[in-house]
Amino acid sequence: MYRKWKRGGHPIPYNNPLQIITLFAVGSDLVYTNGIGYSQDIYNVQDFGATGNGQNDDSQAFLKAWNSACGTNKGTPIIRVPKGQTYLLNPLTFNGPCKSDSIRIQIDGNIVAPQTLAGWKAGCQYGRWLHFVQVNNLVISGTGTFDGRGSMWWRKATYPGCKAPTGLRFYRCDNLQLKGFTSVNSPNKHIVFQSCRNVFVDHLHIRAPSTSPNTDGIVISGSSQIGISESFIGTGDDCISIKSGSSYINITHVTCGPGHGIRYNIYMCTCIS
Repeated sequence: MYRKWKRGGHPIPYNNPLQIITLFAVGSDLVYTNGIGYSQDIYNVQDFGATGNGQNDDSQAFLKAWNSACGTNKGTPIIRVPKGQTYLLNPLTFNGPCKSDSIRIQIDGNIVAPQTLAGWKAGCQYGRWLHFVQVNNLVISGTGTFDGRGSMWWRKATYPGCKAPTGLRFYRCDNLQLKGFTSVNSPNKHIVFQSCRNVFVDHLHIRAPSTSPNTDGIVISGSSQIGISESFIGTGDDCISIKSGSSYINITHVTCGPGHGIRYNIYMCTCIS
């Protein structure tokens, strides 16, 4: 049974832009992707020099794979992160728009963040680890794990020239799908959508200790037409946080805990009209 959220003791009508737990109210072109019908050009990160030993910095190999895949206009390029390997990545930005109509990242291995401040220096002044900018029709799926190794940041949120980074940040990415993977122990928020439209999140697992500060599972800011379903989120802060300027949010069958649940402030947020 679905329940309407309440504002001042009165149900929010279903025609309100913020529809938290309802059937998906807004049509979307997003579909599940299983490879059928795709023209698949595979870009294996190991072919670009990634070692996958969890010790060597594989950042440049991932960036080379991204630039090659994003630069092709043939079919749907797939960047493959193989199972059974662990890849150390320093802070990176994956820029779009890409030349192809869509692009996919298949995460079956493990991706880990730096464990030292020196490793974070490449981009921690911006407060993010992996950053996707203006990449439309992006699918990130698989059985792998993003491990933010955040404990050094939980003890101390800022260092000279650095602040605790967000794990995955998507800025102005439309028609985005995240499916199947796990995100653990982010230094700060795990996943942030900022100024995105048509986002579908399905079967994610997001975990951090209940004592880890500011490790929100998913943060939605200035974004619209967001669907989150069949996921588990247990962190030290909000399960899902909805910020100003967001609308048409649909959340179904999401398990929260530990954490502070689903949060938005009707009196401080302009996402309700």
